[in-house]
Amino acid sequence: KEQQKIEALKNKAESGDAESMATLGLLYHNGKEGVVADKDLSRYWWQKASDVGNVTAMAWVGHFLSSKETSQESSVHSVALMSQAAQGGSAYACLRLGTWYATGKQFLPINTLHAIRLLRKGLDPGKCTLKDAADSHKKEAEELLEALEGGR
Repeated sequence: KEQQKIEALKNKAESGDAESMATLGLLYHNGKEGVVADKDLSRYWWQKASDVGNVTAMAWVGHFLSSKETSQESSVHSVALMSQAAQGGSAYACLRLGTWYATGKQFLPINTLHAIRLLRKGLDPGKCTLKDAADSHKKEAEELLEALEGGR
């Protein structure tokens, strides 16, 4: 039964359904519902979903690009995808961008005001439509926000 469900999901994804592509990316990432974890297939499906505008997938692809051996080219692409995802309502993307502005990562200039604005947005349940940030990301962002606001 799980195999039939996965095959149906793959068929929808291969027909261009962005949500199915993103779901496959997550299933392959976590190795759930009878799917064997496969990072390459996970990235493949998230990239396809990102290419057709899926906000969650944009954040994931941005994350992968940022965690690679960072070149300026991959950083620029990572920041662009995270920015689109943040504008699309991804809490995770807001928190990541806020952290990058606070620390100067991904070749971004340190900008405390941008960092605070993005961290607040990512932590505010009413501001982001996608609640895709893990508790560990929220805790890290809360601590960073407290340090930044205390240092102003």
